[in-house]
Amino acid sequence: MSVTINTGVTLRGLNGAFRPAFMEAVTLWKMICSYIKSTGKDETYKWLGQLPTPTEWRGKRRTQALRDFGWSLTNLHWEETLLIDRDEYADDQTGQLNLRVQDMARRFAMHPDKILIDLIMAAEAAVCYDGQFFFDTDHVEGDSGAQSNDLTYDAAAPTAPTEAEFEAAFWQAIQALAGFKDDQGEPWNLFQSFEDLSGILCVVPVPFLRVASKVIGANAAALLNNSTNILAGKAKLMVNPRLTWTTKFMVAKVDDAMRPFIFQDRQAVEHEIKDDKEDKEIKYMADARYNVGYGLWQKAALTTFV
Repeated sequence: MSVTINTGVTLRGLNGAFRPAFMEAVTLWKMICSYIKSTGKDETYKWLGQLPTPTEWRGKRRTQALRDFGWSLTNLHWEETLLIDRDEYADDQTGQLNLRVQDMARRFAMHPDKILIDLIMAAEAAVCYDGQFFFDTDHVEGDSGAQSNDLTYDAAAPTAPTEAEFEAAFWQAIQALAGFKDDQGEPWNLFQSFEDLSGILCVVPVPFLRVASKVIGANAAALLNNSTNILAGKAKLMVNPRLTWTTKFMVAKVDDAMRPFIFQDRQAVEHEIKDDKEDKEIKYMADARYNVGYGLWQKAALTTFV
């Protein structure tokens, strides 16, 4: 008597495994990037760095044109193809192919993070919309005065700051964000209460995981240096293994529509299966068009322990 084992593995089932895994992936870019729906090959952002201020209406309206300079970001086309051997597909009785498709989807969903981390790592030497490095010590726009989002903090061991040193450096970065002014001398980032810290994201490399978790993590220690740790569970913490920093961390204000980085979406991810009987392999294909770029430097600050 022969028994047919139904593994449940079908091309339709494999195709259906992609979207849920793609949507469930935890990504940094969704936390820290402004989402812009693109309608062309590229987009130009002339509004970066400029906000009009309400004034008393006397006679004619006071008009203010967009800046002469703009920041352009070109969309790129990305693809990912998984080759599935026909015999492997026919013999799969444990759902391994389903797991591989889910992993493929997660990798595609997290690909913008790779672009983003490369931008962050290069930001001390990469020009943003104001013509200066994204992380720089002397940003100037109109009536803003000189402003720095490239900070330093003294630590006994820069690669291993103490909890007290990390806490003090974190507060220094928050105070820098709170003090930034636009080209009309108006505050960029309003901190009106302690609860506004919930809109702060702290991004650290793996070596800072322990100290950052103790200072600002959800399970941060109740006491620090014999005083109540008021930061516990307030700001958000993101540890990213792609960061190769050993002495740096970044804080960003991520609760505003305008954020430090831009995710520009031209074509959402599309996926399909190409099953050509003349080929030994089935192709599981996905592609999308997007790019990630610098947004407002006023929404982020880098700290280097020295």
